[in-house]
Amino acid sequence: MKKLTYPQQMNYWKLKFGWGISRPQPLNIKLTGGYSKLRGILQINNLISFGITITFILVSVLKLNAQHNWDDDDHQLSLTIPEMSLLSIVPANEVIKLEITLPERAGDEFNQTDGNNINSNTWINYSSTLKNKNGQKKLMVQVTSGSIPNGMAIELTAEETKTGKGRCGKPSTTIRLSDKQQTLISNIGGASTGKGKNYGHRLTYKLILVDINKLEFKEPDTFITVTYTISD
Repeated sequence: MKKLTYPQQMNYWKLKFGWGISRPQPLNIKLTGGYSKLRGILQINNLISFGITITFILVSVLKLNAQHNWDDDDHQLSLTIPEMSLLSIVPANEVIKLEITLPERAGDEFNQTDGNNINSNTWINYSSTLKNKNGQKKLMVQVTSGSIPNGMAIELTAEETKTGKGRCGKPSTTIRLSDKQQTLISNIGGASTGKGKNYGHRLTYKLILVDINKLEFKEPDTFITVTYTISD
């Protein structure tokens, strides 16, 4: 075994490659083929080291170029959300029949407790958007055709909705229908009640006898049209 000392290693590197290194690590090499064998091993080791250095430099240059090889662009989007107010009565085209049962015996009062004068089979659905989030809409109701017989009245009640999304409206107390617009539901925001029966506000109509002395029937059946309107 022959071991090169540190000065011998330094002198050899200077002679062979023309540069010095700061502090090479000692090499323990078994000499089996003479000095030329040692020289060949050092040459191979140096070529590997030099190749690694070149590769590292190339990779670094490519990374720097990649970091600056980009661009961007942009454009604007125009968003339009139209204001709307939609409503429907469910079932559609329903004719609601209300009646007060006549007394069976002389002296009896008109029967207003058998349920024939009440109907709760209709629902009102609506969808609404607002110009601004602090706005609100209301749902109005009125008789637009026909007239309620003298001595009688029709009461209308809207229940709170148990369905829907957004700010659904708040029903007013029971109102008596007339040919004047009245607010049935207020504080409607951006909302949708859901569509169909059992969605939105359930409506209850009740026919009541107010004053028997004023009863006046011109026809056996009286038809009236009730109109609902949703607006600001």
